[in-house]
Amino acid sequence: MTTSARVNFYAVLGNELCYISVSANSRIAHIFEYLKSRYLETHQVLKRISYKQCKFYKFKNPVIILDDVLDDADIVQQCLDEQNWTEVLPDRSLKVLGSELRNDHVYLVIKLPQLEEEAIQNVLKKDEELFRHLQVTVAKLQSWTARDVEHNLDGGTWLTDSQGRPDSIADIEDRLARARTYAVPNNDPPSYADSPRLLSGSTRSITPITPARFIPFPDATSDLENASSYKALFDNIFLPAVPTEDHPVDVKDTREFAAFFSVLRSYHQDCALLVNDSSSSQKASNFTVHFISPPFFSHRSGHFKYREQTPWEFPIFLNTRDNRNAWCKFSPASDCMVSSTSFLCPFMICQVVSQRSESDRFRMLVQGIALARLGQCFMSRGEKFFVVAIYLRETLTAERYIVTQPGADRKVFIVQKNFDLTKADEAVAFLREMYNLAQELDDLAGKIDPKNKTRLNDIKVAAFEVISLTSQAQHNKTPRTTLASVFEENREASGVQDDLGVFDADDIQGILKKMDYQILFIVFGHPFLALVSNIEDDSQQGYLKFVKEGQKEIEILRYLTGIESPSNHTISPVQIWSVQGGDVISMPMAGSHLTSLSNAGAHLWPVAEQLFEAVDFMHQHGVAHLDLKPPNILLPADGGRLSIIDFNRSVRVKGTETMFRGIVGTIGYLAPEVAAGQGLYSAIRADLWSCGKTLDELCSMCSPSRDRNALLEIARELMNEDPRQRPMMSDVLKRLAYYKVDANTRTSFSSVAPPTALVTPEVHA
Repeated sequence: MTTSARVNFYAVLGNELCYISVSANSRIAHIFEYLKSRYLETHQVLKRISYKQCKFYKFKNPVIILDDVLDDADIVQQCLDEQNWTEVLPDRSLKVLGSELRNDHVYLVIKLPQLEEEAIQNVLKKDEELFRHLQVTVAKLQSWTARDVEHNLDGGTWLTDSQGRPDSIADIEDRLARARTYAVPNNDPPSYADSPRLLSGSTRSITPITPARFIPFPDATSDLENASSYKALFDNIFLPAVPTEDHPVDVKDTREFAAFFSVLRSYHQDCALLVNDSSSSQKASNFTVHFISPPFFSHRSGHFKYREQTPWEFPIFLNTRDNRNAWCKFSPASDCMVSSTSFLCPFMICQVVSQRSESDRFRMLVQGIALARLGQCFMSRGEKFFVVAIYLRETLTAERYIVTQPGADRKVFIVQKNFDLTKADEAVAFLREMYNLAQELDDLAGKIDPKNKTRLNDIKVAAFEVISLTSQAQHNKTPRTTLASVFEENREASGVQDDLGVFDADDIQGILKKMDYQILFIVFGHPFLALVSNIEDDSQQGYLKFVKEGQKEIEILRYLTGIESPSNHTISPVQIWSVQGGDVISMPMAGSHLTSLSNAGAHLWPVAEQLFEAVDFMHQHGVAHLDLKPPNILLPADGGRLSIIDFNRSVRVKGTETMFRGIVGTIGYLAPEVAAGQGLYSAIRADLWSCGKTLDELCSMCSPSRDRNALLEIARELMNEDPRQRPMMSDVLKRLAYYKVDANTRTSFSSVAPPTALVTPEVHA
């Protein structure tokens, strides 16, 4: 490495792969300054630290970057193996990294200081009261339940239709359910003699006979005439009145009559089709167009604004019951939301057409609890704050929740009322509540103490450095452009909050729907692997894996799983679907990692035999795995059938001497010739070394025995520095055939001597 030139290579900063281009005579500290000048926007923490607060580690074996095999996440995952690290001081020269630095290798890891606790302290210093109100404790960060709702009520109660209410909450319900007053028109009222009656509670769709003086282009008169043609329902919802200065009427815009008429004329006639439609988008769009947009979007208020699928403008703060001192921030999003124009605080939140597990329903209610506490501390003295949360079921039942903190303590009450929108009387009653709610929220927003105007924005700024629940990159995120543009029942709440990445795409959600499965969580550190479960039975679980287009894994998996043989230990059964950008594989739960055996000594011999059989099968069929390690070898904790997974680095080979170049695999399980990264190697023979290393690790879990000694000897032979001296799997299996199990179920040597030489045959597909 000459001192006059620049050198180009890669380093890992935090969890990101970063390109470095510095002078060859630089020090390690100069690399940090280089990164600080170029990655400041993506790594905001760099603003607050110096290189003296970081730790620097060089790799014992540099990690090679192969663009056609690995993506950045795979490379970073390899780089985070601390067994391959050696700490270096920041004042050392770049020469400490190696004699020659190449632009396709990773040589350095920079560990940033842990600043989460400091970040939370900054929030506390800014506004401890708001931080306390915005705290939420859940059992699992990615899956919220009814128990989480009850836990966060802090002694409050979740009340249903039939249960008694505190007076303050009963008063809110009465105001929402009051009749809507309208000004008595000056002209003669329309005649209802020939108009049909749609009885309360009827589910029959009836087209009203329009009065003879119907005006084709709606105006104030025709809106009222059309609506009042449904006399029985109209009289239940609307009440004529003479407006006075002290008592103005509720209906300020006759489009409210048009909305009432539209619910009965259009929505009610369509609801029989809607309730049986599998499209959540149809249900959601009809619901918002008829029940939400007219009272909130069309309502002209300087106090609130209506938005769809928009994140809140401030975060809430999450911890778990098992780790209350570890905080992360979370910016919720709602399918529909009404929020203050001045204070950022939502007044109404809504989720439409959700999954059967109802995780987003419970998430919405927990968020409502935080809002209730937050809003109450914003109110002028003596005023009461409340939040309304709405949840639309696939059956077209609208669940309306009032969430409020009626007393001085932290107890929060939730009051639930259900409206069956397939019934005409309940549909218009729900619409009436929404119009009354718009008026109530207009009044409520005006009662917020002006001194609180900037507090939420200050919290947002102070929480900038707090780690986010959705901080991990969402790979190939499919954006949503319309409300509820995902498949019904099998999605989590909308917006960025679930961090589902590629699994949030509509075509993958459609696959889950067909399987009747749902995503439980994305496996940590593996953005393309999700744990899924049957919607009806959580005990039925498996994995869903996304494979990018162009990777060989799908081809190899299809090939291997298509071969019926008792020696085939490829994960099975699998299903493969083509989706946008690649393929999706569904796999069963085949157990835990090889080294998770509850009693390794009792299962050592049969497990080792299965491992040799599995590797031999792949090699005999022209496949080299190239990433054999305990996490990719699964079996039940109490023993059973072994399965091989994760073929994303695997290659097809024509024989044992098919040669490859480049570092492929996982640090610690790489054959020496692969780790060196300096020449060609046999992929088959590299597998043999990895298999020996895996066997050695399994044996280390067992007490000394003749079985263990025999297998350790095989492991040592497989890990021979000379690839040509490693025994092939077929020969290892022959050697095992010369052992037998004695009467005490312990393995012992047979009287027949094993072969003295191990043959190294060519392997053909």
